[in-house]
Amino acid sequence: MDKLSVLVATILAVSIASERIVEILKGLFPGSWLFAPRTGNPEARRCAAIHVLAGLCGAFVAWASGIDVFTLLGISHNPTGGAAFHSLGYAVVGLLGSGGSAFWNHVLDILQASKVQQEQQATAAVASAGSQGQTTAPTPMQPTLAPASV
Repeated sequence: MDKLSVLVATILAVSIASERIVEILKGLFPGSWLFAPRTGNPEARRCAAIHVLAGLCGAFVAWASGIDVFTLLGISHNPTGGAAFHSLGYAVVGLLGSGGSAFWNHVLDILQASKVQQEQQATAAVASAGSQGQTTAPTPMQPTLAPASV
């Protein structure tokens, strides 16, 4: 799998786990100001607090499972700032994982566009090979025939 697919699958797992934690907390504290819907400005603050809680839950899940976005992407860290670097990586995974359905809709659109682009490149390569008189590209295991000398 390529790095993008691994990153998306990992963040999806963190997203599901952090969403479950928030839902468990809602069930444990149903009368809390945080989980009782309101109207107006208090509702906006409550929603913002839930987003922060989801981000913290996502960062906790990332930290507990050792999922660091920089490590996933193969970015090495400076040895003098290693702990801060990994903490930032956990925080980024937590925030991405708590993005909600709008975030996942955008991610799926990007993955679909990437797939379509790869299919178009493959189709163009086959068409190019066909226009040059090749029906299939030679594989390394196929013997090539030298022209007969006269």
